[in-house]
Amino acid sequence: MATSSYLNRSTPGVYITEIDAFGTSIVGVATAVPLFVGYTECAGDPTTGNPLYNTPVKISSMAEFNRYFGGPAPFHYLVQPTSSLEPDLIAEMNDGAGGSTAQSFDLVRRAGMPAFNLYWQMRLFFANGGGDCYIVSAGSYWANQQPAEAGSAAATWLPGSIAASDLIDALAAGGLATGPTMIVIPEACTLTQADYASVAQAMLAQASTLQDRMAILDLPNCLEATTFAALQDCQSNFWEAIAPQIASASYGAAYAPGLNSTIVGRGDVLFPALAGLTPMANVAINGILTTQANSLYKTAQLSSVQSAIAAAFPLPAGTGVPNDVQYSGDASNYPAPVSNPGGTVAWQIALTNLLVNTLPIYAQIEDMVADRIDVQPPSGMLAGVWTKSDTMSGVWNAPANIALAAVSGPLYAMSDAEQGG
Repeated sequence: MATSSYLNRSTPGVYITEIDAFGTSIVGVATAVPLFVGYTECAGDPTTGNPLYNTPVKISSMAEFNRYFGGPAPFHYLVQPTSSLEPDLIAEMNDGAGGSTAQSFDLVRRAGMPAFNLYWQMRLFFANGGGDCYIVSAGSYWANQQPAEAGSAAATWLPGSIAASDLIDALAAGGLATGPTMIVIPEACTLTQADYASVAQAMLAQASTLQDRMAILDLPNCLEATTFAALQDCQSNFWEAIAPQIASASYGAAYAPGLNSTIVGRGDVLFPALAGLTPMANVAINGILTTQANSLYKTAQLSSVQSAIAAAFPLPAGTGVPNDVQYSGDASNYPAPVSNPGGTVAWQIALTNLLVNTLPIYAQIEDMVADRIDVQPPSGMLAGVWTKSDTMSGVWNAPANIALAAVSGPLYAMSDAEQGG
């Protein structure tokens, strides 16, 4: 019977440990570091105060983003009467004769207010596993203004706009940064077809030229596509947009549909978001709230609630009188602070909470506003998913079958047959 040569082995009594004289020859590099390009409240070094527009800034948390780039863009919606067969809201309005009638209203974004979304995209990026990333601010939320500190906007500043030229210039600045492996420009999907094409081609061209990153694109107009036919149009427009850069298509990935997120809540919506630029624009919402106040409260309670309505949504002179049954006109119980920004914010929060807690119809309208803002492009979230996948599973596994955080569902739920087609 043969015996194994490995049996009864003896070991030496001396061991030698070899210590490397040099580091490892292969150094690990990050594989999922997005470069985000878009508009911010400000862009400045919190230590020196120097402006940082068109400058890549590396961050690793939402707190750092807030320090360098501030908060979300102001958003404004108006409640307006409509004859649509599918209105956003049906509410009772006092008929002036002691009764009320149901009327139809739409929630309309105020004209001239762009849908800046980089701030919300960053929150979704970190919520879905994002880590280190680079931010390049293409400009502020206001026209011809470049504040270096958050909270420095003046009431006289006019809203800015989302311009392809701004995004392309910021993208070029981001191309000088060493470290990013992905390019994400979430606001590009809100541009016109021609402007979207310019930005998408620039993203693919940079990825192809540098060969150290790839582009994550949203389909054009994907935030409005609520049907399969609309998504097909988005797809056709996308291929048309990138056709001149089709040789670089392998350096990009495109996603759709838009997503219903849960990142924006009722607490993010203060009453100025629903107030008109002029008192005349407040007539509809003031009437809706006053009608419900009259149905729920009497005497002193009614007077207090009506005063809160009048403070938040003032009326044109002569439209309403104190405790009028149709409109609220006396705001004396809730005077706004004068020349005190901190006090103004606290006053807005307190008045908003009062309206939410006393008038269910107002809480419903605020939820509608939050739902509108919660419709977000998928690129920022997918950048977070890519980061999470590389961290947990390695770069050799595709970032697939990973549940999205802070998302309630797609804007349009495609069937398997539609997805396969």
